[in-house]
Amino acid sequence: MLRRPNSDFTDVNSAGKIVEALLRAGITPDQPVLETLVTSSVRVGEVGEALPVYASRQWPQSLSHRVLVDLVDRRTTMALSAPRIHYDVLGASVRANDFHTVLVVASALRSRQVFHFAISIWVSHHKDDWKGVVELTRTMLRVLTENLLHSTHHLVISAMMDMARPGHCNATLANVILSNALALHWVLAPRLESPSIAAIHKLMRALIDHGMSESAFQVYRDSERRPSWKSPVSSDAIFAVLAGELARREDIRSIMHLSSVATRGGIYISAHFYSAVICGLTMPIKLMANSGAYRYSRKRDHGRSYQPALGPNGYGNGLRRIQIAESLFDSMRRNEIEAPVKVYHALMYSWALLGQPRQVQSYFTKLEQKSKGGFMGISEVTWGILLYSHARAHDVQGTLSVLARAREWASGTNIRATDGRTSYLVNISVCALLVDRDTRSALTLLDACIQRYNEYLQTDKEETDRMELPATPADPVTRSLIIRALLDNQRLAQAINVYNSVHAQFNLAEHSSELKPMLKFCLGQGDTNSALQIAGRILNLSGVGALTDSQWIRLLRLCIDENRDMDVARLLNDLGPRNSEHGDFGAVVMPVLRNKYPDAVDWISRVLAKCSKDYTVDSVSVPPVHVQCLSLYRGLLRVVRDFPLADMRRKFKHNARFCFELYRDLEPDNPKIQQLISDGKQQLQWLRSWKDDPETCQKLVHKPRSQ
Repeated sequence: MLRRPNSDFTDVNSAGKIVEALLRAGITPDQPVLETLVTSSVRVGEVGEALPVYASRQWPQSLSHRVLVDLVDRRTTMALSAPRIHYDVLGASVRANDFHTVLVVASALRSRQVFHFAISIWVSHHKDDWKGVVELTRTMLRVLTENLLHSTHHLVISAMMDMARPGHCNATLANVILSNALALHWVLAPRLESPSIAAIHKLMRALIDHGMSESAFQVYRDSERRPSWKSPVSSDAIFAVLAGELARREDIRSIMHLSSVATRGGIYISAHFYSAVICGLTMPIKLMANSGAYRYSRKRDHGRSYQPALGPNGYGNGLRRIQIAESLFDSMRRNEIEAPVKVYHALMYSWALLGQPRQVQSYFTKLEQKSKGGFMGISEVTWGILLYSHARAHDVQGTLSVLARAREWASGTNIRATDGRTSYLVNISVCALLVDRDTRSALTLLDACIQRYNEYLQTDKEETDRMELPATPADPVTRSLIIRALLDNQRLAQAINVYNSVHAQFNLAEHSSELKPMLKFCLGQGDTNSALQIAGRILNLSGVGALTDSQWIRLLRLCIDENRDMDVARLLNDLGPRNSEHGDFGAVVMPVLRNKYPDAVDWISRVLAKCSKDYTVDSVSVPPVHVQCLSLYRGLLRVVRDFPLADMRRKFKHNARFCFELYRDLEPDNPKIQQLISDGKQQLQWLRSWKDDPETCQKLVHKPRSQ
């Protein structure tokens, strides 16, 4: 069987055992026998049976040195007669997910090309197995003694970067993959004749994006000082990556040094470098705005535009960054370097965040002039930034004026409407109107846009390619804006009808987040019936956890104030099913509510006692003293904040704080504390009573002076 195998040979299991026994006995079979075993193993898909052919010093240890030398000669002869035979073994092993066989075969062949092929084919079939790439690379470094090719460096690092890209894995796993990729780079670097500049660029970019900028700079400094590499690591892309990170730190001196290094090295400072610096300078402005560093006042300043207040990072810091970015932009124009659109957008958006529509308009005009020369610069994004700058400055008339210009631009551009989505230019304008408390104009604008969109859908789209800015209630953002406008206009019934009809018309799935604004409105208006109905729908969609503790308490309070005891019992039952043994209501959530709102213990207990004598209130037992005091203090501040007389609120706040500071040194077991808490609850009820009669409160506090 071993000497004269035919083409139909399939008993590779027995043949593999025989070959292994002969090798252990010191006998090396002929090359045709081994070649037949290998090809048959690949054909039947049992590649592991061909492992004796690829025995080496790593496997097995019991073979003699002469047998291992003979096997090397046999494998070389096999490669000469069938050049693809070893690669077929690797391919079959990868398809069979046999990583051990891949390691054994690649280690036995001891070739840079073989390891390169093994890594590439493993990555192509196992796109998420970064551990396999690490193991293959370290095995290659351990087996081979010669220098490696730059293509292998590029393959390994690029494969690891693809596995760590955003959206492919979570941030924690991405950091682990990047750490291993960086470790592979450090062990590969001394063995490279020349590195892969693209791989180094990808590695540095990924490190900076994941907050590992120091490691990125270490990679660059090491590449500058490594004399064994035949070609230097210098490219416009690498310098741009470093300059972008330095710009985020506002390290202008280091950026200038980097540009001089690039110039001395013969690297042309292109638009890529300038774009990275300008975008890096403007990026922290967006982060500061999102964190609330720039807040706006609602008070009108005699028709002038609103100015952002100083935030924790300072208005001047953002302004200084924009001024530096603008100087670089002017430098690009002087050097006749064409600035890409993203540079214009970065500068425009930065000025928009600072509430400066005039500066945004100036860049918009420059981009508009470039567009007339065939440069595709103006887009819906550009109009959106211009709109946002006016909305950010609370300039409603300017916002509507820009929207009218954008509508004319859209009607003259081949822009097709996307079914089910509203142009965000319309949404920005509606938000600006709602912030200005002009709900009527917001609803009118939405109605007009939706009507035009419906008329467009009824026309022949083959003849009508151009569409003005569309709007449809199927868009979740537009739908939420419609509901918000109706609620601001005290039209709850119409908001509920719009919500129900839109979901029925477009067959949309309901979400509790869309119902919560209506629940908040009902709780604020004291509409118990509507609040219970909407709360029931929210509970059916998302369960008990969809409502906050404050919403539960306010809902219970509404029901108790209207003597709806059975509704209170039902709500408590929703909070936690009644325990048949202990008869506890709200066993899951009520302990949390009890700790946050201890004043609710008394009235919930009374309601449960009225519903049935069998119900116990173990789940709403009295909380610790410090929790009661904290809840009472918070309750006082909430009531004082809504006191009818605004000029008395500050005094009441001071008195509340003073009372608690006066008795803060009492021991927790002092019986006087409970008496003080009881008195505080009575004072809380007294303060709440004035809310229902603000006119009497006004007369008592502000008595007319006697003549």
